[in-house]
Amino acid sequence: MSRSESPIRRLLGLRRNSLVRPWDRAEVTLLVVAVLIVLAAVPFAWMLGSHTYARESAQAQTEAMTRHPATAVLLANAPPESARSRGTTGGTALVPATWIREDGTTATGTVAAPKGSVAGERVKIWLDARGAPVAPPLRTDAAAWNAGAIGLFAWLGVISVCALMCWLAHLVFDRARYRGWEHEWRRKPKVG
Repeated sequence: MSRSESPIRRLLGLRRNSLVRPWDRAEVTLLVVAVLIVLAAVPFAWMLGSHTYARESAQAQTEAMTRHPATAVLLANAPPESARSRGTTGGTALVPATWIREDGTTATGTVAAPKGSVAGERVKIWLDARGAPVAPPLRTDAAAWNAGAIGLFAWLGVISVCALMCWLAHLVFDRARYRGWEHEWRRKPKVG
């Protein structure tokens, strides 16, 4: 090893060595490029998460100002809970109900009620400015979780694509190396 070789060149396998083939150098170069792409993707994933948070937190604020809770009285029984859904959460069905709007008028329509609810039972619902049932407003903590998940999964997607490309390139480079070795073995004079 000469003193002029840097430790980085040795670490990356870029030093001059007759045993290092062009395929080896190409594979190391591809690996370095993949790592740089993964590192460069961090700020983009962060920006994507930040943009998502800004959009969803604004949506959460708007929904919090335009939606309000109310109580609906069921006019019919909800379908019974099935044996498969027992013990799970989120088993709801659309059931006819009545509720009082903010202006004091009575409205009738369908609302989501837990399965197994009976007629006359009271269910908490959310209403929009017109007094129609809507989903509960988005919470700002849910917006933060969504933003973090989107940024993280975007970055993991970049990692996955880079890893797949490196793996496929490794397979191609291995085939080239094996062909080169086979060619050299054929050129080698036979002994004996």
